[in-house]
Amino acid sequence: MIFQQAKPEEFDIIKGFYWELIDQMSDQNDKIGWKKGIYPSDQLLQDSLNRGELYTLRHDEQICACVILNSSSNEGYARGPVEH
Repeated sequence: MIFQQAKPEEFDIIKGFYWELIDQMSDQNDKIGWKKGIYPSDQLLQDSLNRGELYTLRHDEQICACVILNSSSNEGYARGPVEH
């Protein structure tokens, strides 16, 4: 497996990865709040790519995971651990 910084020209591949992930997690989407075109938004992905903050984990050239690495968080994550 290779963990590496994604390139801006990989936007369509990364967007496709997220959309496929959202489809696969459709039974959980109401809980996590991810919706195609809303979150993660195209703008969030593109900005993260342009700032060099989006990384991928790949196996045999296929994306297995993506992460945005920075010190920012949206309001939902800023509160800390979620109680169940």
